[in-house]
Amino acid sequence: MGHVTNQYYEIMQKTGLASIVALTTKKNPFPQEKVNYLLITGQMKYDSSEYATLKEKIQMAGYAVILVVEAAQIQIANRLLWECRNVTPDARILEVGIGSGMIAMQLAPCCKTYSGCDISKIVLDKLDGMAKERKMNNLRLYPYAADEIYHIQEKFDIILMSSVTEYFSGYNYLRKVIERCIEQIDGKGVILFADIFDLDKKDSYRQSVYQYAKAHPGVRYKRDFSHELFIPHEYWKDIANQFPQITKTFISDKIGRYKKEINRFRYDVLFEVNHSRQWQEEVPLYKYQFGMCDFLNTNERAV
Repeated sequence: MGHVTNQYYEIMQKTGLASIVALTTKKNPFPQEKVNYLLITGQMKYDSSEYATLKEKIQMAGYAVILVVEAAQIQIANRLLWECRNVTPDARILEVGIGSGMIAMQLAPCCKTYSGCDISKIVLDKLDGMAKERKMNNLRLYPYAADEIYHIQEKFDIILMSSVTEYFSGYNYLRKVIERCIEQIDGKGVILFADIFDLDKKDSYRQSVYQYAKAHPGVRYKRDFSHELFIPHEYWKDIANQFPQITKTFISDKIGRYKKEINRFRYDVLFEVNHSRQWQEEVPLYKYQFGMCDFLNTNERAV
């Protein structure tokens, strides 16, 4: 992973970012393959006794240890912490579809306020209990769907959602959610959509599932892929053309040492938003709607 400065290491320690990774050492490495295997197969949890023992052994070996629970979620936190540089002690963050709270528990200690919304009361009650146990006073929870965030009487610097868009009913609903997110940004900020199913890779994803099922008889597997929303890259570029507040658009594939669903068939999108600017970068328009003039021109040519 390379050398990480003490400043970022302290941030990662504070947020609980997780994958047991050796950063700097002069001693023989602890078997990282075993660590990776335990993490990827889910046999080792961040709060388990095995984790604590493993962490102690690695620290004794002279490693700087980053505590990471789920690599895919950590990439999101890393992007915000390192690439965007938007997570500051004064930052106000909103997570749409907060779910298990994995990202929230990592980023909330680094910002002023961390708000999360979810349609599941069970999820919100559980997170409320976790926040009280950890004495997190800046976590705010709301029982709203993605298109209802305008009910939150607060503006934000960062809005993010991870593995959420696949549950949306369609592209029009997603557009409405994007518009709501833009409205909730206070002047200037970023909106991150993470773990989006790639429409261009839908067939490959389906074949991958079928091949795995064939190689593992008796394993239950997904047969119907019609309920998940797969989104092409071009959709986001067209969205950027529709909203002048979006000044920059970044689309990036997932990365990862081990190939699995999260990094083979998904990608991330980051919008930079600035309400004070009424211009935006030049982005090719992919969607085109034919009108009456097109038909008239065609008829004229036919005559």
